[in-house]
Amino acid sequence: MPFIDFVTLPKLKLEEGVYSQLSSSGNLSLELLSLKGGTKITERVNESERWIYVLDGQLEFYLGNKREVLVTGMASHITTGETYRALALTECKCIDISVKG
Repeated sequence: MPFIDFVTLPKLKLEEGVYSQLSSSGNLSLELLSLKGGTKITERVNESERWIYVLDGQLEFYLGNKREVLVTGMASHITTGETYRALALTECKCIDISVKG
């Protein structure tokens, strides 16, 4: 599929307050995440290289011991094996780009 219309992709509930619209091909995936304000993403170990880009909102993001409030236009690069967690300070829309393998 060379063209994807995220407006028409179904929103899947990943967990309470977190919704996903996902498209993937081969080793690359592009995911549009919607988070309700106050939603916590519990700590996880990253299984593949990924980027989180904030389209809209404020996301308190922890990468290992480092804390940063990501606001519209900011991103975080997460390498394989790094731990991360987050808290949506406001309603957020993010793009999650990950490479498998």
